[in-house]
Amino acid sequence: MSEGPSESGVPAGNQVVYRPEAITAHRKAREFTRAPQFMSPRKLTVLWAASLATVLFGLALTAVPVPVHVPGTAVIIPAARVPGATEEGLVLVAFFPPEARAKLAAGQRILVDVGGSGVRVESRLREVSPSVLSPEVAAERFGLKSGSGQAPSVPASYAFAVFVPPQTGLSAESWLGSSFRVDVEVGQQRLLAHVPVLAQFLEG
Repeated sequence: MSEGPSESGVPAGNQVVYRPEAITAHRKAREFTRAPQFMSPRKLTVLWAASLATVLFGLALTAVPVPVHVPGTAVIIPAARVPGATEEGLVLVAFFPPEARAKLAAGQRILVDVGGSGVRVESRLREVSPSVLSPEVAAERFGLKSGSGQAPSVPASYAFAVFVPPQTGLSAESWLGSSFRVDVEVGQQRLLAHVPVLAQFLEG
């Protein structure tokens, strides 16, 4: 016996019945795979502009030159103790690591940290010696007390600068024998050089 047509006009043998659960699952799958809605062109433009501005600002900041300093220690001595000195007054004799000799030159700016209080006195290197002194010779030549922190504790190169006392109301002679930390500005380099990983990424 052949099957008659269904009420919809489709033969009953050819009619496919979908369960409600299958229809619901199919609808959810289509919604899940639907392409995401992109943001408006205006918002996208603003986002790109902000990102570009941030990158350009970072590059400009890292390209700013910053001073390069050579640290050292210094002692205030009478100018008469400097070989070949003809004037009177106070002189700052500064000691540096021997390898710093090639970077030092007369006329460079030297910053003197007075008393470690953050107050800095500025001067200029007047003369840079090409030789290296032992701690014993340095103490003897400049009349320094060994073991007191005045003389270097290791071999050192040295340089001279005029010392102008800060405005503290003390006489110039009150500063004789004082020892300070100093920094000599020997050049400049980009701030980027202080971040090696970022420098290699941008330049490599």
